[in-house]
Amino acid sequence: MPPARLKIGLAIEFRNEDPARSYHDVYLEQLDAVEWAEGAGFDYIWFGEHHFSPTGYVPAPLLFATAIALRTRRIRICNAVLLLPLYQPARLAEEAAVVDVLSDGRFELGVGLGWREQEYEALGVSMAGRGERADEALEVIHRLWGGDKVTFEGEHFSMHDVTLSPRPVQHPRPRIWIGGLTDAAARRAARYGDGLAVTGGTARLDAIYRVELEKHNKNPDEGLIWNSFRWFFVSETPEATFRQVAPHVADWVNYYVDWGITAWPRVARLEELHDPVHHFRVLSPQQAVDYISEYLAAVPCHGITINLQPPRYPIERAKEHAALFLDKVVPHLR
Repeated sequence: MPPARLKIGLAIEFRNEDPARSYHDVYLEQLDAVEWAEGAGFDYIWFGEHHFSPTGYVPAPLLFATAIALRTRRIRICNAVLLLPLYQPARLAEEAAVVDVLSDGRFELGVGLGWREQEYEALGVSMAGRGERADEALEVIHRLWGGDKVTFEGEHFSMHDVTLSPRPVQHPRPRIWIGGLTDAAARRAARYGDGLAVTGGTARLDAIYRVELEKHNKNPDEGLIWNSFRWFFVSETPEATFRQVAPHVADWVNYYVDWGITAWPRVARLEELHDPVHHFRVLSPQQAVDYISEYLAAVPCHGITINLQPPRYPIERAKEHAALFLDKVVPHLR
């Protein structure tokens, strides 16, 4: 069974798909949407990280987290995911602590390894050994946030008698989510994280995560899973909405295929978006309740996320779908 109060997140990609619009205007519009999400009742805002995207997709996630912290009062803030191997962990621990201070304890750190070799190359980091680099970084962050005077000698990072200031507001520290859909991600989440963040995760991955928690002397019932349903739209007229929104989701998928994702097939016909790999659904409220309830019965989750809007889909229309999801679906899941 899902927890007594399932947490609900909204993902915003902070990207500009319209060359005629300034990044200033687009980013402010999306920050306005964050304020709307808080008022509408979402529990979390999630956002990712990419570099050198032609649409300006969140190249500075902690700056966005800071902006969100200063525009909101209640909603929790989580980057999902920050590309951890690209960071110096002591600097990351400092900056994330400042975000937690500015948000008065509402920040959660989501990290992953990433998949674009071009990003690693351009930022001067080798993809070889990125898992080991991430593990060292997580150990450093844990120790710095724990208040220790840290001396650390690793293969990738070293420091001597370093003490973090300011410390995070949250005690003992902000929650850490490990993102990924691999066995290695589940193992890393069990060892270093407080939860595993997935997109379309499976019961098999949940089982691996629970086994790994036991190996590290942690209660498997206290391990958290957060699932993203990504492009999940609730509509009173699903067929009409599918025709409206599907071309925009197809553009999003093809953008990533062109960018180098090989796990997804390119979309030539909109009907191909029904393939489960694309995580795209347009459902009536009752269909949505049934679909998510069945998933939660197999994979109990601490929270779930939907994305706000695919490329160039009108943001006000996207808000209508999100509001209907909150109004007609979420109460039945809780």
